[in-house]
Amino acid sequence: MTTDKGNGVTTMSKKHDSSLYNAPRTIEDIDTLASDDSIRIDRRAKKRLLGRLRNKTFRW
Repeated sequence: MTTDKGNGVTTMSKKHDSSLYNAPRTIEDIDTLASDDSIRIDRRAKKRLLGRLRNKTFRW
């Protein structure tokens, strides 16, 4: 944790923020693959692909 500009506000670094954001998605991917349900795996793969395409298309 770091203190922001000496005002006493403590914030987490971006590295920790992104890992907290990505962890549930990684767990969901592992859970989906472990389920051995082909429909669920296909649906999850499609959502990931569409999400990546959306992020590349709509960058700020």
